[in-house]
Amino acid sequence: MFDSIATSRRSFLRGLASSLLMGASAAVVACSASPAAPPTAASAPTAPASAPTKVTTPASTTAPAAAPTSAPTAASAATQPTIAATAPAKTTGPVEISYVTWWLPPLNYGTGTNQAIGNYQKANPNVTVKIIPVPGPPAAQLQKLQTLLAAGTPPDIALMRPFHQNAFAAKNVLRPVDDLFKTDQGLNRDDFWPQTMSRLTYKGKLSGLPAEMWVSFIMYNLDLLNKAGVKPPPSDWTWDQFLDLATKLTQASGANKQYGCNQPDWEMVVWSQGGNILNGDETKCILDQPPAPEAIQWDADLILKSKAAPGPDALQGQSPQSMFETGRVGLYTIANWYIGDAKTNAKFPWDIALMPSGKIGRVPVVQGANYAVMKDAKNSDAALAFMSYMSAGDGQKTMITGTGLFPTVKSLAKPEFLTNYKPEWITLTLDSLKTARARNFVPQYDEMSNEFDKELSIVWTGKQTAAEAIKKIVPVVNQILASSP
Repeated sequence: MFDSIATSRRSFLRGLASSLLMGASAAVVACSASPAAPPTAASAPTAPASAPTKVTTPASTTAPAAAPTSAPTAASAATQPTIAATAPAKTTGPVEISYVTWWLPPLNYGTGTNQAIGNYQKANPNVTVKIIPVPGPPAAQLQKLQTLLAAGTPPDIALMRPFHQNAFAAKNVLRPVDDLFKTDQGLNRDDFWPQTMSRLTYKGKLSGLPAEMWVSFIMYNLDLLNKAGVKPPPSDWTWDQFLDLATKLTQASGANKQYGCNQPDWEMVVWSQGGNILNGDETKCILDQPPAPEAIQWDADLILKSKAAPGPDALQGQSPQSMFETGRVGLYTIANWYIGDAKTNAKFPWDIALMPSGKIGRVPVVQGANYAVMKDAKNSDAALAFMSYMSAGDGQKTMITGTGLFPTVKSLAKPEFLTNYKPEWITLTLDSLKTARARNFVPQYDEMSNEFDKELSIVWTGKQTAAEAIKKIVPVVNQILASSP
């Protein structure tokens, strides 16, 4: 799965109280862990601009962070303009907002964050935003936030991984933000992609606002297609056509083998064929019901039978991204957060296409990081205003301009803001969002995901079938779902 991480985070899911056992050493570990980016992490981001004035960041925190994650989806662009958040309410004296984030320079979204903060501080001279940096993998970011909460020193606001958001909401440590739509005239709930609002809602309360939005698509190497004498994917293509094209693009063998594709996320294949992972209320795993087992086996056979996708042995420490950038993968399943990095790193002509369709149509993954204000934060009112600015105001405009990030709100999905997008890429993204869906980010998602990864990683090597793996997965996941978050 996208967030496949070797480090188990089961302790968090047993309760935030267990993190009280962490001492100051845990905080040091969280800050110093080497950045091990997840499978879809960006590499070689754009060079940072100089930091804007008054962004307070502790020394030496420019280590590359993990790539952006998570997000929402929807339909056509709304017409209402988004208004920038004004100065924080109820603040007359100096206010310092503490902000935990992994979006740090030299990542282009780290540079954008610094620029947005600098602009906010100029417009609100009584406010200083202090960045608490958390470079490294998601596990380190999770540990840092746990440690701050356990010590009774919560940050005012945090950039949150989508697969962690509901776990913290279930512990009642996040401030619900529903009332913000009543008090902030610049926010329009209908302007946000509906998948975002759905996934950020836990037990009827909205636990934050989106920081970004991304949706899956296929990026393809035009040079490799031309050499193979094949045309780019059509907009109405199917998984069978995907397999056919990937097979034609697969060339040679051994260490220099050219692969037709990387392995698409298995969830998308299952969904598009009419299967599901959990039932409607997300209380039971139904992965053993057709056509899910067959869909997962089809995904595995891209490695095992057609050999069009590199498996674990072929990757050997490489990432599909690096293989695409070096011209060894023709069809790359990725998402629009990568567009800015592709412009820098892919030294060949490329373009993007919609995801293929299955029996019920096209179902891309939609995801993205979120902002969350801590319930017991010292300056939570000021943090809410800052969050509104970053999520849907002028801060969001700064974040999306010149990067591959797609806006959190429909009204900003326009060429004048999306300078890294061709107009047809904006249209393609909007089309994708019409049928995209988010993963099942239940509070126990990390533990559930670890179980999926453990068994399916064996399927990808051919040492067990999808049906055999699912037979093991379902009872374990049902036990996880039955446990208290």
